[in-house]
Amino acid sequence: MESSRKELAKMKEEQLKLQRELHRRERKLKFLQEDLEKREQMFKTQWALLEHELSLFAKEREAFEREIKKQQYRSKLENEKTIYKANGRINAGMYFLGVHDELSLKKRYRDLLKLFHPDSMNGDVDAMQAINSEYAKLKKKYEEM
Repeated sequence: MESSRKELAKMKEEQLKLQRELHRRERKLKFLQEDLEKREQMFKTQWALLEHELSLFAKEREAFEREIKKQQYRSKLENEKTIYKANGRINAGMYFLGVHDELSLKKRYRDLLKLFHPDSMNGDVDAMQAINSEYAKLKKKYEEM
């Protein structure tokens, strides 16, 4: 009987040890689950922030590319102006090279108005006056034909 009491006491002691170990592991599991939830929430927050910043970056990039295109267009217009303007004198005849009839004359004149009209971004009063006088001469020439 004594040995069975010792065995029973030993079993109860082992049972208590196992219950303490189980309780310790349950606390650890709960802690790890809470930590995981916090990390997931942090990840979602950071991911949303990254998506927002990426969209802002994309918008800035598009604006930058539009600005580059504007600069290229302005540069092209300036180059065209310098081609047609030599030594401070405007050679208006060059504006209408390749024009052989009244219809193409009108089309070229409209295109030149878009480029050199003083109200446009890169307008030039002197060039516009030279273009108008050359257009009047050529129009008169084609009307007589």
